[in-house]
Order: sequence, then C-alpha cells, then structure tokens
Amino acid sequence: MYPDLLDRIDKNNRDWLKSWGCLVIQLPQAAICLNPDFAHYNGIFAIDCPKREAAPLMQELVEKIKTESGQRPTVWLDRYCKPASLPQILSELGFHLASISYTMYAEPTDVKGRPVADLSSFSIREVENPLELRRWIGVYCQAFGVANQTKETRRWGLAFRKQQLSFFAGVLKETDQPVVTGQLETTHQIGGLYSIGTNPTYRHQGFAFTMTAYLAIAASRFDLKDIYLIAESEDNERFFDRFGFREILQVQNWQQS
Repeated sequence: MYPDLLDRIDKNNRDWLKSWGCLVIQLPQAAICLNPDFAHYNGIFAIDCPKREAAPLMQELVEKIKTESGQRPTVWLDRYCKPASLPQILSELGFHLASISYTMYAEPTDVKGRPVADLSSFSIREVENPLELRRWIGVYCQAFGVANQTKETRRWGLAFRKQQLSFFAGVLKETDQPVVTGQLETTHQIGGLYSIGTNPTYRHQGFAFTMTAYLAIAASRFDLKDIYLIAESEDNERFFDRFGFREILQVQNWQQS
C-alpha cells in the first residue's frame, strides 16, 4: 500500500510546487527544485545513487542550484533515499540537520466525523476571485509569520490563475473576517491538504481542525479515498494525530552551515 501511496503523494507534491512557479527537474539520480523567490524551496530530493558517487553528485547539484537560483539549497532525505550513508556524507560536506517534517495519511472518513468548531458563528468558503484571494493571503501571512506579502501575492496569484489548486478560507460570520486558510490539491487520485493555518489571534478555538475536516469532506466529493498533509513539527504531528492522521514518512531537511 505505502509505496503506491507515497508515489502518488510525491507526484501531488511536485504538482503543488509547480502550480506557483517552482521548476522541478528530474535527473537520473536525483530531483531538484528551483525557485529564486523562495530560498527554502531550492532543494535536492529523491536521491538514488551508488555510495561512491554520492559526494560528487551532491557537490555538483549544490553548485548547480547556487548558480541557477543564487541560493544555498536544502537537501530533503527520507528512508527511500540511497545510499543510507547520505547523512554522514552531507555532514562532511558542511550540511547540518535543520528540521524534520512528517507526511501524514488518513482516509476522509477518519477525519470528517470528528468534532469541529462552533459553525453557528463560522463558515468555510472557497476563494473565487482576486479580492478574496488577497484577503486569504493576508491571513496566510499572519498564520505562518510571513513578512513579505508581495512575494506571497505573486506566488499564490500564479497558482490561483492556473486553477490547479483550490483555496479555502474560514470566515467569522458576524464580521466577515477570514481567520483560517487551507488548500486542496486533487491530482493523482489523492487529496493533498496544504497551508492550513490560523491567524494567531484566533488560535485554540478549533478553526484549524474545522478546516482540516472540511477539506477532508471536499476530497471525498472528488471520490478520493486517501488524503495527506505534511506536518512541519512534532507539535503539528501530535495535533493532526488526534484527528485520524498517522505518520507514514519522515523527511529530514539538511541545510548548509
């Protein structure tokens, strides 16, 4: 089950990156992602090479990304990357383990029946026009601590125009104030839940999980039997674990010192 599931998740992730302007290139022994506007998305992943070739390959790809983007790349390692000694090789090349993210999987029925926020004062809407998108981006920047809203406007404006990604906003009915964001990617027979975040002023009221449950229901309307998300910390992993998601893959994020 998991190899097929992870293959569809990988394809979905690549489509999500491409939807807002990342260039994803598949090479014989690795894949690279390039985006000059967002340094943390310049990276190397899906590495599969003989041990003796790993160090020179990493050096070559690091220099290529520096040349193309002007940024130092991240290397994303999971248990399917080869050789197994890649962490040691990266350490010798001046990289350090910066963080770990967690790919989590559920079936829509696992999530959509869980308790949600008080919907008498709260509703979720799909973003349908540029004005609503600007408001969505404002909440996204607040939720994720993003200072440069201009870049985010360019990034998500491109994805919105391509119509490859559905945007959703959770709105307080009394004030029409958006307070939580979410996205749904539905290619490759799987639903990817992205950008679930709440304005810090309105956290701990159930809005983020209500958005998660709503996206799970939306995924089931596309006749998708599987959904996934990526938790960026152990705290986020524990949060989503409470609502039916389970970890299926850890990804180490290595950065140059």
